[in-house]
Amino acid sequence: MNLLRALVVHRRMMAAQWLDPARLRSLRERKLALLLRGAYDNVPYYRRLFDEARLRPDDVRSTDDLVRLPVTTKAQLQQLPLDALLDRRAPRRSLRSERSSGSTGRPFEVFYDAAFHTTRRLLFLRGLRAAGYRPGERVLLVTAPGSGRRSRPLPGWHYLSFHEPPERLAERFARLRPHRLYGCVTPLRLMAEQLGGRQRTGWTPRGVVTTAETLDKPTRTLLEEAFRCPVFDFYGLTEMGLVASECARRQGHHVAEDVFVVEELPVESGEGLRRLVVTNLESRAMPFIRFDTGDAGRLAPAERCSCGRTFTLLARVEGRVADCVRLMDGRIVAPYALTCALEAVAGLHRFRIVQRDRDRFLVEVQRTRAAGTAGDEDIRGALRRVLGPEAAIDVASAEKLDPPPGKKFRVVQSELAEGRP
Repeated sequence: MNLLRALVVHRRMMAAQWLDPARLRSLRERKLALLLRGAYDNVPYYRRLFDEARLRPDDVRSTDDLVRLPVTTKAQLQQLPLDALLDRRAPRRSLRSERSSGSTGRPFEVFYDAAFHTTRRLLFLRGLRAAGYRPGERVLLVTAPGSGRRSRPLPGWHYLSFHEPPERLAERFARLRPHRLYGCVTPLRLMAEQLGGRQRTGWTPRGVVTTAETLDKPTRTLLEEAFRCPVFDFYGLTEMGLVASECARRQGHHVAEDVFVVEELPVESGEGLRRLVVTNLESRAMPFIRFDTGDAGRLAPAERCSCGRTFTLLARVEGRVADCVRLMDGRIVAPYALTCALEAVAGLHRFRIVQRDRDRFLVEVQRTRAAGTAGDEDIRGALRRVLGPEAAIDVASAEKLDPPPGKKFRVVQSELAEGRP
């Protein structure tokens, strides 16, 4: 897509945020009809899915009708040959790709055409602009190695690998003095700690944007205090790009409804827990229709942000469904409930909860040096109010709680054999 075409698409995408609900719905349904017809006619996997459900594309007339199609998981797609997933009209050599291992560690390669490559970039740019970014500002992006080489960066954008040690990240931040800092939660937190809490560079960016990991309240507070600026969170997937993001008001994540349909489906015995399922309306070369993200979250369809954007809000992302904990009585508890319980305990700098068995948990904690630091029984008591009095909870102190380089930090981790509910 040439520059002029990209500018036209960008202008349309910026305007889409403010569309009235009727016009937005009409736009989504036109895109959905094109997506389903193309997938049925040209993608063997979806042809089979429709046929097995005894449906034709015309039977799914609105986004509400998507429930008539089954949900697709990454595990299912990983079992299929690539030819079953790609639109047969798309020349393979012209497609771009990204690899994602996800929580299973099994490689999965995602393909998309030049048009959706542009859409992905413009989704990201729109999210940054909603968070306050203005063209011409310096941006430091701490991302996967080689990210800056895959796409021509905008003027003033600098890329740094998240594999770099914290000292290197802090040194580049101090030297570049970026207006905006973007990256995965863990390397940004390590950078903040390296800079010494309230960072000593004398430079205050205008905003920090986090992605890739669940942003818990203690980490958001640490980043806000260290960089002395607001922190915004982005929710995205390798398969999709940026799905939802916080604007300057930070009242929830705006779902990019002009490009995605996000559904929330209940998890059995999950006490109101919802798993997020996403349909990508514009990825035609390798469609994703009712794709199970593996994440748990809550939509807030009745709420609107005071910024005036009409996109539905994602009230919160609760973590990976795989890291929900399953209890002896069959209940499933979201990571969010556990982190909220411990966030109310004084004196915890950071923590990680590991489920060893249905009734046994390990809590690793980094404590603050301030007076009034909570004891082990305070931690056990807070978690038992969520998990039940029968839960066996071991507490272990740790000097540092960092994942291996390049890995995501999982604040709640289940080691149960069944993996996910």
